[in-house]
Amino acid sequence: MIGTESSASINKGSLPSANGNGTRSPTCSSDRVLNLEQGDPSVFQSYWSKMEDKCTMVISGSQLMSYISDFTTLCWFMEPEFQEAVRRLHRVVGNAVVDDRYIVVGTGSTQLYQAALYSLTSPGGPEPVSVVSAAPYYSAYPEETDYLRSRLYKWAGDAYEFDKNGTGPYIEVVNSPNNPDGTLREAVVKNRGDEGKLIHDLAYYWPQYTPIIRPADHDIMTFTFSKSTGHAGSRIGWAVVKDKEVARKMSKFIEMSTLGVSKDSQQRAAKIMGVICDDYKNFKSDELFFEHTRRVMADRWERLRQVVDRNQVFSLPKYPKQYCLFSGELIEPYPGFAWLEAKEEEEEIDSQKVLRGGIKVQGRTGSRFGVAQKYVRVSLLSNEERRRKMCGTDSPASINKSSLPSANGNGTRSPTCSSDHVLNLEQGDPAVFESYWRKMGDRCTMVISGSQLMSYISDFTNICWFMEPEFEEAVRRLHCVVGNAVVDDRYIVVGTGSTQLYQAALYALTSPGGPEPVSVVSAAPYYSSYPDETDYLCSRLYKWAGDAYEFDKNGTGPYIEVVNSPNNPDGTLREAVVKNRGDEGKLIHDLAYYWPQYTPIIRPADHDIMNFTFSKSTGHAGSRIGWAVVKDKEIARRMSKFIEMSTLGVSKDSQQRAAKIMGVLCDGYQNCKSANKSDDLFFEHTRQIMAERWERLRQIVERNQVFCLPKYPKQYCLFSGELIEPYPGFAWLEAKEGEEIDSQKVLRGSIKVQGRTGRRFGVAEKYVRISLLSNEEVFKEFLERLSTIKSMSSNGH
Repeated sequence: MIGTESSASINKGSLPSANGNGTRSPTCSSDRVLNLEQGDPSVFQSYWSKMEDKCTMVISGSQLMSYISDFTTLCWFMEPEFQEAVRRLHRVVGNAVVDDRYIVVGTGSTQLYQAALYSLTSPGGPEPVSVVSAAPYYSAYPEETDYLRSRLYKWAGDAYEFDKNGTGPYIEVVNSPNNPDGTLREAVVKNRGDEGKLIHDLAYYWPQYTPIIRPADHDIMTFTFSKSTGHAGSRIGWAVVKDKEVARKMSKFIEMSTLGVSKDSQQRAAKIMGVICDDYKNFKSDELFFEHTRRVMADRWERLRQVVDRNQVFSLPKYPKQYCLFSGELIEPYPGFAWLEAKEEEEEIDSQKVLRGGIKVQGRTGSRFGVAQKYVRVSLLSNEERRRKMCGTDSPASINKSSLPSANGNGTRSPTCSSDHVLNLEQGDPAVFESYWRKMGDRCTMVISGSQLMSYISDFTNICWFMEPEFEEAVRRLHCVVGNAVVDDRYIVVGTGSTQLYQAALYALTSPGGPEPVSVVSAAPYYSSYPDETDYLCSRLYKWAGDAYEFDKNGTGPYIEVVNSPNNPDGTLREAVVKNRGDEGKLIHDLAYYWPQYTPIIRPADHDIMNFTFSKSTGHAGSRIGWAVVKDKEIARRMSKFIEMSTLGVSKDSQQRAAKIMGVLCDGYQNCKSANKSDDLFFEHTRQIMAERWERLRQIVERNQVFCLPKYPKQYCLFSGELIEPYPGFAWLEAKEGEEIDSQKVLRGSIKVQGRTGRRFGVAEKYVRISLLSNEEVFKEFLERLSTIKSMSSNGH
């Protein structure tokens, strides 16, 4: 249920409209194809419907706004409550060793699989590292390994057929219980030595699917919230890792690919896992989760076996009973998929075609799993009911305030601003707007029950099938209110922040088979993350080629120019600089800061690909939500495909929260009756904050005469109807003394302020970028320290 704490204010229209899980449900008429190809775990929704009050999650508009959870940990974007809940759940179930292990959170186990590959490889090898898994292997491994054509690793097929002799390093993926056939697995490539590494994918190693025969204790073990509890829509997974450096590299991969993981979903997962553990600790629930879900799976398998035995068309695997440490009994596995094998002798039979053509059931053919087509995988995780009432509780008494994240209202552990503390103003963490959302109180509070938003799927009729319709509607409405982008007759693609969307756009604009990777350029000073985000996987599709001003397109073939406007770091409005593009030059417009609090809206932007982010538009960086506005249908489809392959969708919890907040923001402007817009309206309030900060900063910079700041001309703003000055989210300081000066070292060494050196942006070290988006306490302390700098030379430089 999505709404506010008051029962009167709970808007049923904001609830996902079908099944209580955010999926538009087709009717089950006899002439409709039943899609049982996916592993969408809606089977457990009935359990969570009964647990509404205990699992309801409440998030106010001012909470979980920061990118950062805890900068003292390797996985700095992981919520401490989430890590604690993961460790506790594994101890209750006994399915994995977690003591003295590192936990890494990811956007589902899909992202964690790729993070593990990245952590076990390194650039510079003569050949990509071979990745293998025993057939039948999980059908997504080949595509998830190869879609970016990385020089780090490559898919090499069936582990049974892999000859490691003379091949150098390799990685074997052990999926246990195995998807598709449900068997418990061990590694099959023998005599690994130092060159063979293992990744254990344990998504289904939970008591509802299989006996827990021992606590798993491997180097890298990946798990997922989707299959453990059924909450696939939250897109949350985690890895349990032995080695500190491997955990650090996995965290770095997630930082570069999505700049973290939805805090909304982490907190929801922590809440739900905590409820499961509490019930086992106290035995207060009428039905404990794993016992309930195991009975559901056992019943499904019994009914399926009866039909299969009667028909004599297919056969099913036989699973031996094994002793389960969790239940204390000899029990049989009940996998999440049925692995059907045609009984006819002909090897050429296509079981999937038989099901599709004969009874209109869509499964997944065995050829996708590296075996014959006589096999077909059918999901047993679909919903039992044809129709389902909306699940939620209207009573304000059922909303548990203790579910609110407790630290600073934004999920970040706040450092004190003592004089000996280093002020980190390197990041663009938008805490500056938190005060506004705190004032909005109940209007932006979101409530999600335990049984909502459980499906991977939002709308399979949409190119971007994982995008919530409410989110798309809110995005279009917000752009119409602000007038900063054309959205009519355009496609919207949702992503885990604009970081993921940038990489999705690169993927969409390139294709395999070219003689050289496509060059990617941006005009210096360019956004400092572009080089790393372009090159970290050493893709054969594209490569970073530096400053667009210095790029010679003649004879270089296709290229992509990234136009960041307003530009991060210097705040200027930009156009493309590579001239005479022709058909070979493509553009990506990164418009993260093209909002009225930072810059005049001089026209509605209308480009082929335009990326925006919830982080910079409203300040909610912790939700990790971004979107692209795209002209071309095929580009939008390929961007959506990239997100499917990299994270299998985007947090529904965060999409619904973003839709709620953007809706409140738009309502404020729609309901504004006066000619003069109120300071209580979001963009007026935040622009006033930014204007005041720039005024205070300019006074100190002009008084000190150590640095200079850019001068920005006033321009007419369509949104405000006035000539206004830009107030960028960053200060781009330039040292007035010699070219060799390192401004970042000056700030760090003399006043303990951490900025980001100009070198990271492709220019001289005399420049340094300072965030103006911190909270007021940090900003005030920064100004006080900056005022003490009198000259570069007096500070040891």
